Amino acid sequence: MALRPVTVMAAVCDECGWTALHAGDDRRGAGYRAGRAGWQIPDDSDTAFCPDHWHVKCEQCDRAASGPETRLLKTGWRLLSGRSDKALCPDHAKDWRATWR
Repeated sequence: MALRPVTVMAAVCDECGWTALHAGDDRRGAGYRAGRAGWQIPDDSDTAFCPDHWHVKCEQCDRAASGPETRLLKTGWRLLSGRSDKALCPDHAKDWRATWR
């Protein structure tokens, strides 16, 4: 067995600095693996957030929140696009539910 330095890509939380143990050999692979492990990797930015520090912003009123995905969902936020930061705040999520009934 030989020991060699290896370069890999890994997601690093922009809020707390935690590094995902789900690395890959390129950006796409590392982002995919981190996303499958509960990380938020917004599509159109260079940011990453660990499962405890998701950031969302309401598409209707620009209200923002952060925290674990489960807490955001329990407090009424509606996530619009998987692991993205696109969302509806609790006030606008109610309107959305009424529209689609």
